[in-house]
Amino acid sequence: MSAASPTLDMLRAWHAARPEIYAAFDHYTHELIRRGFTCYSAQAIFARIRWDMDQPNSSGGSTFAMPRDYFDQYAKKWMAENSEHAGFFAAPAAATAASEHSPEMLKHSSSCRSCGKKLFWMITHNHRRIPIDFDSVDPSKEMVWLAGDPLYDKSAGHITHFTTCPNAEKHRQ
Repeated sequence: MSAASPTLDMLRAWHAARPEIYAAFDHYTHELIRRGFTCYSAQAIFARIRWDMDQPNSSGGSTFAMPRDYFDQYAKKWMAENSEHAGFFAAPAAATAASEHSPEMLKHSSSCRSCGKKLFWMITHNHRRIPIDFDSVDPSKEMVWLAGDPLYDKSAGHITHFTTCPNAEKHRQ
């Protein structure tokens, strides 16, 4: 994983600069469906794409570099565009039900030891854990996940618990 964490805008820019990657993803996914598969791994498809598209650089190393964090996003995009195969990638971690919080979200929740409010734990672009007020996370909005952790995005309305906890001053360093 690179030092800079990808955001949804970075993913979109990466995708726009490399449309052949998604075209190959779509092609191999449909090939698997024609062969009788009803579910598969997005990571395995990207391994095939890398095998087919990779070229050696001047020192003999790989030139194919795709952030692993994009795999679930590509799977989610593909399922949205191919609704008849909605569960093909077994619901990537970023997928949530519009009316309720997903098990993945609940796995990242806890309660504040100081005030008791329900929290949702995310990571910042600097890979630091940050408590978010659980009710500020809209399960119908798309989230970016990095290595199994949701990425904090202030523009999505995520409210840090540091700003709402009545006992926040006791916990400042």
